[in-house]
This record gives sequence, structure tokens and C-alpha cells, in this order.
Amino acid sequence: MDQNRIKQAHALVSELLAAINTRDSEAIQTLCCFSSACADEVFEAIDSYFQRGVTLALGPAPDWYPMNNGALGMACELFADGEPGEARLHLDVADQDGVLILHYQYIGS
Repeated sequence: MDQNRIKQAHALVSELLAAINTRDSEAIQTLCCFSSACADEVFEAIDSYFQRGVTLALGPAPDWYPMNNGALGMACELFADGEPGEARLHLDVADQDGVLILHYQYIGS
């Protein structure tokens, strides 16, 4: 797998988590190309696993894998305030005309 692409994708996912941490619905909508209702679903999923106010981050070992459609899939444990949590973030990153776009899938156990 292209390590440069993984680094770029990791940076985008970090931006997504920063937006989730600050409850920035507009940034989430821009990063993931979806509606405010979908952003609200992300917040609901996070709230079902973590207390409000914790700082979320990716765990140390994201699982990156190639998908049949050419996208780069990712599943990773979420950490809250530096501690491992039960939730895993699932998404994929696609290249659209030279720009990487996040496609949020779900947050689950």
C-alpha cells in the first residue's frame, strides 16, 4: 500500500476527530461530504460510547486495507483522553480527481 496515501488519509481522519471533539458539524459535513443529519448521527454514536468532553484520538494501530473500488478502508479503535475505548471508527478514503475524500461508515464495537 502507498504509505504517502496512508499518511494523507490519517491526517484527514485526525481532522475528522478534531471536528468531532469540538462538535463542529460544518467541518464534519465538509470532510465527509454529507448532511447535517448525518453529522448528528456521528455525534449520537460518539455519545453512546463516550462521555461528553473527552478528547478522542485514533488508537496507535489503525487497520488500513485496500477495497475493491480502489478506496482505502480503515478501522481503528478510538481512544478517549489517551485511554482505549470500546468503539471503533470505520470509514474509507477515496481519491476523487486527485483529492482524498472521507466516507464515514459507522462507529461500533
